[in-house]
Amino acid sequence: MKIMKKITILLVVVSVTVFAYAYQPATIFLNDDTQKEGLVEWPNVDARSVNFRADRSSRVQRVSSDEVRLVRFLREDGSFLDVERVQVNASVTNNPLRRWHFLSVVERGPVTLYYVAMTHISRTHRHEVPHYFARREGEAVAQYM
Repeated sequence: MKIMKKITILLVVVSVTVFAYAYQPATIFLNDDTQKEGLVEWPNVDARSVNFRADRSSRVQRVSSDEVRLVRFLREDGSFLDVERVQVNASVTNNPLRRWHFLSVVERGPVTLYYVAMTHISRTHRHEVPHYFARREGEAVAQYM
């Protein structure tokens, strides 16, 4: 009986920890200038939707990526981290390869700098590779750096 109690407690702790990691306080800014505040799961770089909950007990709503302009995550210290949906030129050649990606904002200004770490897997290695993009004010597409 004691072992079942310990297993139950462990499962509860693990589920709360996983939920806390997956869903973080955030505001979704939509293209129609409306907002959704609640808990948001960090979007993958090429996510087709963003998972949103109004609170811990509500069901998951999937917000189409086409509707999302920005996700602003609130940090514990009161600061925030913006993850913006940006059209990028992911090509290093002159042939443009334009895609929409969710990228973390590093710095805003006349040139906005974005960052994303992508996992690259080969037959023998798995490693995270940082990628940086920059977009000048007035330009629609961020360029790979």
